[in-house]
Amino acid sequence: LEQLAEGYLRRTGRQFPLRFARYTGETPEQERRAIRHDPPHILLTNYMMAELMMVRPEDRDLLREGTSRLFLVFDELHTYRGRQGADVAMLVRRLKARMRRQPVLHVGTSATMVAHKGATADQRRRAVAEFASRFFGHAIQADAVIEETLEPITRGGPPSESEVREGFDRPLPEQLDAFSQHPLVRWLEYALGVAEEEDGRLRRRVPRPLSDAAKELQPITGRDEGTCRGRLQEVLLHGLGLTPAGQSPLLAFKLHQFISQGRAVYATLEPLERRRFSLEERAGEEDEVVWAPLRFCRVCGQDHYRVVQLADRFRGLPAEAESLIEERTPGYLTAAFPEMPELEEVLPSTWYGPNGRVTATWRERVPREVWVCPDGSYSTEEVQGAVRMWWQPERFWLCLRCGEHYTALEGEYSKLATLSTEGRSSATTALASTLLRQAQKTGTLRPKLLTFTDNRQDASLQAGHFNDFVQVAVLRAALYRALQQHGELRFDTVAGEVVRHMGLELRAVAQNPDLDPDSAAARQVRETFEQLTEYRLYEDLRRGWRVVQPNLEDVGLLRIEYEGLAELGRRDEHFRGLLGLAEATPDERLEVLQAVLDYFRKRLAIETRVLQEREQQQLRRRSEQQLNEFWGLDPDNPGLRQAATMLRPGQSRRFPRGTCFKLTGRSLLGRYLQRTLSIPADQAEALLEGLVELLVRQGFLRKLAPFQDHQCFRLDAGCLRWRLGDGSASKPDPVWTRRATDRRPPVNRFFQRFYRQAAKELASLEAREHTAQVVASGERERRERRFRGDQSPPLPYLVCSPTMELGIDIADLDAVHLRNIPPTPANYAQRSG
Repeated sequence: LEQLAEGYLRRTGRQFPLRFARYTGETPEQERRAIRHDPPHILLTNYMMAELMMVRPEDRDLLREGTSRLFLVFDELHTYRGRQGADVAMLVRRLKARMRRQPVLHVGTSATMVAHKGATADQRRRAVAEFASRFFGHAIQADAVIEETLEPITRGGPPSESEVREGFDRPLPEQLDAFSQHPLVRWLEYALGVAEEEDGRLRRRVPRPLSDAAKELQPITGRDEGTCRGRLQEVLLHGLGLTPAGQSPLLAFKLHQFISQGRAVYATLEPLERRRFSLEERAGEEDEVVWAPLRFCRVCGQDHYRVVQLADRFRGLPAEAESLIEERTPGYLTAAFPEMPELEEVLPSTWYGPNGRVTATWRERVPREVWVCPDGSYSTEEVQGAVRMWWQPERFWLCLRCGEHYTALEGEYSKLATLSTEGRSSATTALASTLLRQAQKTGTLRPKLLTFTDNRQDASLQAGHFNDFVQVAVLRAALYRALQQHGELRFDTVAGEVVRHMGLELRAVAQNPDLDPDSAAARQVRETFEQLTEYRLYEDLRRGWRVVQPNLEDVGLLRIEYEGLAELGRRDEHFRGLLGLAEATPDERLEVLQAVLDYFRKRLAIETRVLQEREQQQLRRRSEQQLNEFWGLDPDNPGLRQAATMLRPGQSRRFPRGTCFKLTGRSLLGRYLQRTLSIPADQAEALLEGLVELLVRQGFLRKLAPFQDHQCFRLDAGCLRWRLGDGSASKPDPVWTRRATDRRPPVNRFFQRFYRQAAKELASLEAREHTAQVVASGERERRERRFRGDQSPPLPYLVCSPTMELGIDIADLDAVHLRNIPPTPANYAQRSG
């Protein structure tokens, strides 16, 4: 309506004669009072607001009785179905009874309301009229239903078969007029775009794949189907480039891509060199070979069959059937592989007791050797034609390839993965970021994306997930580029270099985008952003807390070292009296010292100003005042993460406020020392005390003020060194891992390439939700302006609820994403269109 009014003003020089206004929950009270005082000709609202207007005394004048004609208009009429449709239909009747206007003109619009695919024009109009009559409570005749009128974009009508054969290889014209007369272009329009009905009118064709059109074209031209498909693609792409000024492309088409989550890959219980694979669940075939789903070790990728043990055989156990297990034994089969070590070499030392035998607790959990035939039958002795495997009843306790072993605390999901285990939010973020990056690089479509979700909670979740992914990726990519340039960064230079390599302009991070870059306020903005970046760099040093987004250390692009630690390991005099380390080699000492300091670092027990409570309170206030909503701190986040504290506990039962970890012989670090140096718990306690004191004297740890009789320690940030990794997998952390071998897990090549190449392109991307949950005054309208490009910074990604609130400009939108499959074909057509 606003565009219509502006066009009328330009053409005539006069104001549009009809007044209109929006009256929803978003409308400010001052505007509401003005609308009540002088109601406009056209009132735009929604059915929930109309329901409220029926009962609010202050809205009485908006629904007053009168003698003038009432136009009652509903857009997207197809959405009013089921229980909700019945409620709104009752509201229509109450509105008409309240206003008592005569006559009433009922108007309903919809682009996706049809009877069925093969319906004639008369059947379609009667079906729509019947529905509208029930909805409006008023008899509407079929001849009152207005369908769209189509005109062909080509000239010459449907071509003959001889014209198509002759024009198949003819070059496609560069002039729009000649292109619209080309026989193949004309054939394509009538094959994919329109169809002629009995009365001679044109209607839209039911969408069909391009391959179907190629099959139809193949007998006409005598060419093979692949050639026909390629030629049709060429015509479509050529027509896309012939776009009249200010109009849509001559051959505008939609590409629909359906992406589903892979559940599992299935494999036969046959020898490794002959086994078959399938992405579909398979039952026993003619040869009665058993198919079983595979699970993969999250550390090394080794595959394990997910099966259930019956009396005399194994059967595959799909995920859908796991809840139906009764009196059967589920578990895992691991096929023996060529380089497989002996079982005794893989069993963890913690499974053995002092007598050198596996303890009773673990005896039943040791994998058992079985010989399995392709039909699932098995034997505990070698059988001809059977495959040697190892059987573990559920739960999964030990990976026989990498030696990773587990306790009863971990769930199966954290140990094993299926072929595709990503969630919907992760998949949407990956798709959206890739599409927007490619749009920026290639220029083939506008770098804007609209995502529909099932509800407004999911919209908020998805926007937050996307923004978090972008921020972390940009931070890590900038750190990698800074290390490429310098090789090594210290605690006092790392934040500044990372900010510089982010490539962000001042207006991209400042609350005030119009700030003069040379002003004193701009310097304060840069200082605040650099300090916030420093905090995020320290937080990213924590142990792999983002399971689906490995950090630079995980992908071999970063090594964290401690200045002077190798030199300390070579000085024998410092280790006298430290049991297990006095006789150790410098390399062995270095490994232990590195593990101890890594434990402090990965627990975020780091002594630095940005991790202290008072400093963080000031940082939050400055961030809210000076930084924008994307790069600043989330106002809904309750607080920043403060430094943890390591305690040598005393007798007091009171502990410091905040996160604390005890340094005892039974702690995670103490158990590591016991395993590594083969010492008992009481000696590990004494060794730990001596090690901590040594590291304090050498400047690696900082001794804090005691709390009660507890001694408190943190890692001194001054000894940290960020160094460029060589891309190879890092050695498993000996404190955290329970791996029985030194096998290194493979590097995640996707994220390694992503941080090296793609992440730097994400800096300009941002997502925001657009739902009724956005209640701040004017905020939703501001997001609409940013999405249109009318306000800086532009907003390339908007996540909406199914109703898609008023105000979003979709005129120049080239891509739409549906996070969930809509409930009906009409909903799909509306959202995808």
